[in-house]
Amino acid sequence: MKVVHLCMQHYGGAGTSAQRLHAGLLAEGVDSTMLVLKRRGDDASIRLLPGPGGQAPAATPGGETIAPGWTAASRRWQELLGPYPNRSADLELFSDPWADTPLDAVAAVGEADVLNLHWVAGMVDFARDVPLLASRPVVWTLHDMNPFTGGCHYSVGCQRWREACGACPLLGSADEADASRRFFETRRAAYAGLDLTVVTPSRWLGDCAGASALLGRFPVRVIPYGLPVDVFRPYSREAVRRELGVPEGARVVLFGAAGVHNRRKGLRFLVRALELLAADGRTPPVVLAMFGEFGGQAPRLPFPVLPAGYVTDETQLALLYSMADVYVLPSLEDNLPNVVLEALACGTPVVGFDTGGIPDMVEHKRTGWLVPPGDAAGLADGIRWALGGPAGPGRARLCRSVALERYPLAAQARAYVNLYAELLARRAGRRG
Repeated sequence: MKVVHLCMQHYGGAGTSAQRLHAGLLAEGVDSTMLVLKRRGDDASIRLLPGPGGQAPAATPGGETIAPGWTAASRRWQELLGPYPNRSADLELFSDPWADTPLDAVAAVGEADVLNLHWVAGMVDFARDVPLLASRPVVWTLHDMNPFTGGCHYSVGCQRWREACGACPLLGSADEADASRRFFETRRAAYAGLDLTVVTPSRWLGDCAGASALLGRFPVRVIPYGLPVDVFRPYSREAVRRELGVPEGARVVLFGAAGVHNRRKGLRFLVRALELLAADGRTPPVVLAMFGEFGGQAPRLPFPVLPAGYVTDETQLALLYSMADVYVLPSLEDNLPNVVLEALACGTPVVGFDTGGIPDMVEHKRTGWLVPPGDAAGLADGIRWALGGPAGPGRARLCRSVALERYPLAAQARAYVNLYAELLARRAGRRG
C-alpha cells in the first residue's frame, strides 16, 4: 500500500499533525511519502514539490526550503484581498482553490494507491487536478474549515458555508458574487468527480463538514490526532523551573500559539483572567510562561511574563508543559489543538473554552476546566481550580492516562491503515 500525503509543510499546526501521522504509518510498515511546499531537515520521506517549468526552490536564513508554488500562492492571496478594503480584523487567511504546482508531473503522486490530502491550499489546483485526484481513493484530513468554505480557514461564526458563501463578512463584502462565492463554486464542481472520504480529528469539525454544502454528501470519519507519548511525557518540574529561573514557590500558567496575538487564539481573555486573579488577592504568586511568535510584544500583566519564544524542538516543548501547573487555551474556534494533547500527555491540566474540539479532550473538573467562549471570569475560576487544592500527582496521572489511552500515535496510524484498506477494497470491488 503506497500512501502519499499532501500538506503545505511538515511542521507547525496542521503540518505537525500530518507529519506525525506519516511517521506513525511508517512505523506500521506502510509505504508512506509526504509532499510539501515548505521543508526543513533531511528526512528523505518528506519531499519538496517541484515548481512549474523547473523553477528552483528558495532557501531561507532559517533553514527552510520553499517551493515556487508556495511563493506564488502567497502572492495571489495577498492580491485577491485588494478589492476588499473593509476586511474583518478576525480574518487570518483567505486562500483560493488554485495552484501552480504540476502534480501530474510528480511520480510519487502517480504511483500512490491512496492520496491523503491535509492542508493543501496552494498545492492542489481544483480547476485542473480533478482527473488526477479522481483516479484513486482520496482521504482528506481536515485541519480547519477551508475545504468546505469559499476561502476562509475559520469562519468566526459565519454559517454561509452551509449553502454557497458569497457576501463574505470576513472580506467585508456585500457582493453575493464575490471571491468567496467564485471559489466555492470552483470547489463544488471539482468535488463532484472525486472518490472522497473526509476525516476530521474532532467531532465538531466532523459535524461542520457533514452540514456543509460542499462535503455533506461524502462519508465523514472522526479519527483523533495521535502524538508521540514517549516524547510528550512528564519531566522534572523542579529541574525545568530552576533552569528557567522561575521564582521558588511561584505557580506557572502556560500559554502558547504559533501566533500569540492571533485574535482567534484569545490571548486577551487570558490577560483579563489573570488581571482578575491579581485583583482578588487570593491567588499565589503566578508566572505566565508563553511560547510562540510574539511580534515583539509580551502582554502587560501584574505577574511576571516568561517568554520562551518560538519552540520547534518537541522535547523542549514537553519540558515547558511539564513545568506548568496549568495550560490555558482561550481559543474561540479550534479543531483538535495539538497543544491540549501535548499538555495532557505531560500531566498538565488544561483550562479553556468549551468550543470546537476542546471538549473532546478535556473533562471538566477532572483533566481541566471548560467555560463558555469569551468568559474571562470563568477562565480565572479554572485557573484557581488548577492552582489551588490538593490535587497533587493524582491529577497529573489522570491527564497522562487520557493521552495514553486515547491519543497514542500507533492508534491513529492503525485507524488510518484500516480506512485505506477499506477504501481500496471497495474500489477493487467496483472494478470487479
